[in-house]
Formats: sequence, C-alpha cells, structure tokens
Amino acid sequence: MLVTASVISITLIFGSGISSLLTVLSFLIYLGVISTIMVKDWRGFLTMNGWLKWRSMGDQQRLMVGCLFAVFNAVFLLVYLGQAYMTYRRDKQLEPLKRRRKIAEQEAELGMMPHTDGTCYKCNQPLQVGAEFCVFCGARVMPRPRICPECYATALPDARWCPECGAQLERFDFPSLDAS
Repeated sequence: MLVTASVISITLIFGSGISSLLTVLSFLIYLGVISTIMVKDWRGFLTMNGWLKWRSMGDQQRLMVGCLFAVFNAVFLLVYLGQAYMTYRRDKQLEPLKRRRKIAEQEAELGMMPHTDGTCYKCNQPLQVGAEFCVFCGARVMPRPRICPECYATALPDARWCPECGAQLERFDFPSLDAS
C-alpha cells in the first residue's frame, strides 16, 4: 500500500499539466508515506535496511548522505520500499523452516526422541522413521538397485551378477556389506 501511494504521489507531483490543488494533495500523500515509514521503521529507512553503516561514517560522510537523502528522497524511498518488500518475501519463505526449528527445539527440551523402526543393514543401529540415511554410519536406508553396465537391467542392491545377461556387476558400484 505504501509503495502504491508513494508511486502515485511522486508521479502526480512531477507530472506535467496538473492543478496546484492536486500537486498539494499529492505532496501531502507523499509526506504521509514518509511519516508512516519514519514512525514504523525509521532506523531501517535511514540505513536503507542495513546498507548504510552510519556508525562507521565520518561527520562529512553523514552530511553528504543526508544531503543526498534530501535531494533524492523519492529515489531513496523507492529503494527502501523495494528492499522492505524483498525482506518480507524472504521472511515469508523462511517461515516454515523457522517453525520447524522451533518445534524441534521444543521437542528436544522435552526430551522427546525420534521414533525408530528397524535397524540399518550396514551397522545394525536403529533407524529413524522416515530417514533416507542411517544417522550412525550414513548408509542409505533403502540401498539403490544396481544397474548392469552391459544390458542396463536392474538388479538387487547386493547382487554381484546381472540377472538378465549374467555379466559381473562392477565392484565400485556395489555397496559394501562386509567392510565397516
């Protein structure tokens, strides 16, 4: 809403052939947008959401940036609103991950252990329900089938010979069951 109001007011202020009453009204809308931002997020606006490091600037640099703000405030406003929108979108995308982390932290505080089902074929440790890999040895929970290099037939994960053509399946392709 702030973006729309600021774009309309800037367009009307700098537009040609408009009445003085409309110009004043547009300028008041623009001041309302700036005032709203200064009340809600003055620090974010003055630092351009962290791009400007006021504390590390000298007095002359601050004065120069302040003058640029005064002269090009419409540009700075649009940059700020664009950054604010991008930050909003990023936060919305991260929201499910943050919620998942919070749930995991609360479950850990309560001492809730993950459910297990069966054991790993490689290390015989318990497997977490829904896991793709064993948390103890890193082996796949469900080993991948082997593919014959000769006829491209699929074979069981621990097969040494192709079930279709009888070719020997290559050793580097084989998930080792005997080596730990």
